Amino acid sequence: MNYKKKTALFLLFTTLFLSLFLFFSCAYGLNEFLYRGTGVDERSKKIKDETLPSVVASSFTFIVVTDVHFGSDKKRLDENFWARLRELDVPGQRPAFVIVLGDIAEHGEEDEFKQYAAFVKKIKTFGVSEVYGVVGNHDLYNSGWKHWRTYVYPNNFYYRFKTNRFSWYFIDTGNGTLGEPQLKNLVKEMEKDTNPKFVFSHYPLYGGRIPYFVLSDPKERAVLIDTFTRNNVKMMFSGHFHRGRPVYNYGNFSEAVLRSFIDYGSWVEVRLNENDLSFSLTERN
Repeated sequence: MNYKKKTALFLLFTTLFLSLFLFFSCAYGLNEFLYRGTGVDERSKKIKDETLPSVVASSFTFIVVTDVHFGSDKKRLDENFWARLRELDVPGQRPAFVIVLGDIAEHGEEDEFKQYAAFVKKIKTFGVSEVYGVVGNHDLYNSGWKHWRTYVYPNNFYYRFKTNRFSWYFIDTGNGTLGEPQLKNLVKEMEKDTNPKFVFSHYPLYGGRIPYFVLSDPKERAVLIDTFTRNNVKMMFSGHFHRGRPVYNYGNFSEAVLRSFIDYGSWVEVRLNENDLSFSLTERN
């Protein structure tokens, strides 16, 4: 093949690639698709303490799902989830609450968050007291953070609550980083808190050795691993890596990277006994 033909083919493929890239990225808000800003530094400086809407027993089940992606053109796989909630809708078996680990919306549009609000409303018809949210990167596209704050309980990006003996930390990793203010505050708050802890995040610490699927700053990950190890964190739950991965053991704590709800119709049920601090995870789909 001569030089002119090679050049023409190169230009053709380059043009096609850029056209497709711009077409898809524009749907997510071109600036926010390309640029990982430091918005987290403004959103999440100091942790907020939330209260549970109802008293939780010392032994109970909670459900964790991730990457529900309302607004995606993928076929939804929700039916088994509803069937399971119907099965659990009896005294003594109802989940105390549900946690959604981010990427609630596909493009960050308000209508997508309204679809999520309808999803939450249906969950509550099965006796679930509340649905707690974590912010994901897709939720921030097209300045979706303002809709997230309106439609996702508890309308706060960085928070915690306490049950009988456990502390539950929900961190803001929507930009792929905690940012310096949140990281410093989290370390300080965990060092003051002697309770065993669960941590909920959109971005994992470990995402199958693929850089895009983990928190972007290796130094930040090292600080988190050290902080969690020293301060009685029992388990970290994360999403973002749609295929998920088996539970990874860091020594003193473990990380469960969940498979996505949008691709697999998958969720995890966690049975917690706070009397002896034991818990078990069961994946369902």
